[in-house]
Amino acid sequence: MESSGGAPKGECPTCSKLVAESNMAKHHKVCGKKKPRKTCKAINRDSYARNKAKISKKRQEKRAYDQFRRLELAREQLATLASQPLEVDQVEEPSWEPLASTNLLHGVSVNLDLFMHFLNESKARCKKRHGLGPRSL
Repeated sequence: MESSGGAPKGECPTCSKLVAESNMAKHHKVCGKKKPRKTCKAINRDSYARNKAKISKKRQEKRAYDQFRRLELAREQLATLASQPLEVDQVEEPSWEPLASTNLLHGVSVNLDLFMHFLNESKARCKKRHGLGPRSL
């Protein structure tokens, strides 16, 4: 107990304030009812903790419903496509033809060994100039 002029004062054990001893009973009534204010973040966190099972169940049901709906749509599309005949155009592969005899590369296009030789030479030249091999060759 401390006294600094006036009424003798005592410290409240719950809030550690100095209160006059004559007002201590009244202060205990008020002090016991005081609670710290909750922030919105704390309220939301507590609410989520209470309702976590419900929230996760709803999410799981929604995922299952969406997956089922997508599956049903795929089945309907498959059923409609199965009844229709397939219209597939045959892809024509271009046949290899040597270059015309007037072209400078005519001999290279006809002879495969000669073509590989020129290809290797161009790779080596490119590597020598730029320090890297050509990516397109």
